[in-house]
Amino acid sequence: MTHAMNPENLGLLKKTLDSLPDGVLVVSPDRKIVYANDRFIAMWGIPSTVMGTHDDSKILDYVEAQVTDLETFRKQVEDLYETRRETEDEIHLTDGRVFLRRGTYHVNAEGETAHIWVFSDITSLKAFERCSLTGVFNRRKFDEEFGLRLLGMTDKDIIGVALLDLDNFKQYNDSYGHQQGDRLLSEVGRLFLGRLRRRGDTAYRIGGEEFLLVCKCRTEQHLFDFIDSIRADVQRLGREHEKNAPYNVVTFSAGVGFIQGSAKADYVFAQVDKALYAAKEKGRNQLVRAKI
Repeated sequence: MTHAMNPENLGLLKKTLDSLPDGVLVVSPDRKIVYANDRFIAMWGIPSTVMGTHDDSKILDYVEAQVTDLETFRKQVEDLYETRRETEDEIHLTDGRVFLRRGTYHVNAEGETAHIWVFSDITSLKAFERCSLTGVFNRRKFDEEFGLRLLGMTDKDIIGVALLDLDNFKQYNDSYGHQQGDRLLSEVGRLFLGRLRRRGDTAYRIGGEEFLLVCKCRTEQHLFDFIDSIRADVQRLGREHEKNAPYNVVTFSAGVGFIQGSAKADYVFAQVDKALYAAKEKGRNQLVRAKI
């Protein structure tokens, strides 16, 4: 037996939801917006002229226009609709903010499923995970998640790892100054982020001029070709580096490892580090495969 909520209690519920620090969106079984609290509207900056239309497609268009990875944004929605499994993901906005989105559902007495989305602004929390200079994840984030990610892999999981180092970077700083060196690191960090756009791709700044890239790959050769294309992109920047002969522009060397199934982070890191050292010994501006 169900009981209709009286107007007084309904008003109290709305006031409660509107006072929450998180955005709440409730969607009916036929995918119509039933309720959006004040915080949801404020987080997404939806103007009253759009909300006032009560046109779900216009509201959705306004939200989706702010998302950097629309394909993943939509996929998580469909996952909840299709599997009735609670979801959690991060949404990156074009203005630099990051939202944590959690999805759940409620089945009514008639067996119909309503969906509830809760959005939390975690921008300030995520800032502690990023290198402020390059924009990639920092060493702290690497230490927290890299090992867990490798141990959590199954035999069907395949990833590639590349440990890379900008060639003769100390000499670059000596020749052009630390301010110019910082500009270079920032530019290289943006380049990495631009190339690592698939879900699961990750870039970390390990320290100084050393970076570690983690990326999806189909085969070892696919991984090698992909990292080598990034190496070529850095060289094509054409940033003068007179102490990096014979190239005379900024380049990097890398150790590249192909991993299938669970692995220990210390072992993987040691192997790609050995391969990086070999790449430098062979003349820099090249890749060497790690034995993993």
